[in-house]
Amino acid sequence: SVYAGVADRALQLAVGSAQSRVSRARVLPVADDPQVRWALADAALAIDALAPDLESLAADVDGLADRGASWFRALTGAKYRAVETARTVVDASVRVAGGSGYRSSAELSRLQRDVLAGVFHPSDAASVHRTVAANLFD
Repeated sequence: SVYAGVADRALQLAVGSAQSRVSRARVLPVADDPQVRWALADAALAIDALAPDLESLAADVDGLADRGASWFRALTGAKYRAVETARTVVDASVRVAGGSGYRSSAELSRLQRDVLAGVFHPSDAASVHRTVAANLFD
């Protein structure tokens, strides 16, 4: 998923930013701040959880697996999870980068706009939830 790639890149930028910035309040590298380390570790864990889901789904597509009526649920669910994870990771990354990551010229700012567009691309959250509910109850 392109959104998993956006999340990966945002995390890379956040780590680089944390390594190059110094906290004025604590007079230590931002990368040594326990809260920053937790936030970026949490973002990495979220990204790690996407990989098996996307790899399994891609393998099933390549292998022409028979998921029957569950295909649309699986595909829209994977897109939804990837977008929501990417939004969370990008948000954490922008917070770590600080104001410089918010400038319109910053790559993180572009990634934030790109990932926000994911909520509008088919299937949106409401459509995904209708699809999953229909799969459960029909």
